[in-house]
Amino acid sequence: MESAPNNGTLTIILDERIDVDNVAEFEKDTEKSLAAAGDMPFEFDAANLCYISSVGLRALLKLRKKTKVPVAVKNVSDDIANIFAVTGFDKIF
Repeated sequence: MESAPNNGTLTIILDERIDVDNVAEFEKDTEKSLAAAGDMPFEFDAANLCYISSVGLRALLKLRKKTKVPVAVKNVSDDIANIFAVTGFDKIF
């Protein structure tokens, strides 16, 4: 996972998978990036994301609830968009 400021927004580039094998590292790295960014709005770039499990969805929701700044998910594949639609995450992000 990489992150970088982009026009006043922190962009967090997601890896190919977020699942039980890497969710702890994802949460730790994301929280560190968000702490460094302060109140800067942030977005997830999901161009590389091919798979997200229920623990990955939970991690995204947990991060969303922790912040008061706008959050977006961009460059979502059709498969991931379908998962977001079925779970209601398309209304949250």
